[in-house]
Amino acid sequence: MTHDPRCPALRYAVLGERVCACHIIAEICEEEANAKRDELLREGEERMLRWAIKTVESIGL
Repeated sequence: MTHDPRCPALRYAVLGERVCACHIIAEICEEEANAKRDELLREGEERMLRWAIKTVESIGL
């Protein structure tokens, strides 16, 4: 079984279902990655909207 280096099971040298938190760590990492992806998408959408507004304003529509 491969453990995440942050897993408390490694710290206490006890490997088992009760102590192992690798699955929780993996879920948290996935949630953080998803949040970062969502933030980048939102920033990209905001940049595209600003660009579209500037383009329309420069055309004079």
